[in-house]
Amino acid sequence: MFKFDYVLLARHFRGDTSDDEEREIASWEGGTFIHGPTYQRLLNLHRTNDQPLTILKREETNVWKKIVTKLFEDEDLNEDTPPNSKE
Repeated sequence: MFKFDYVLLARHFRGDTSDDEEREIASWEGGTFIHGPTYQRLLNLHRTNDQPLTILKREETNVWKKIVTKLFEDEDLNEDTPPNSKE
């Protein structure tokens, strides 16, 4: 997979994915040496939510929070847009 659906990953962290989607995520996570650490960082951020983060540096934490916020905003927009729509 060259481009991964990070909205799918956000849904995964909330527990809103099917078995097929879980397999897709597992395949992506193990696909390259960078995907595993990326997955762990996003998972850690999701688990800690607004609690102080000890695993990530402050700057990295802020960047990941912005990424996750953007993902959820994009997901909300996608829910109102029919598939294959050209908006």
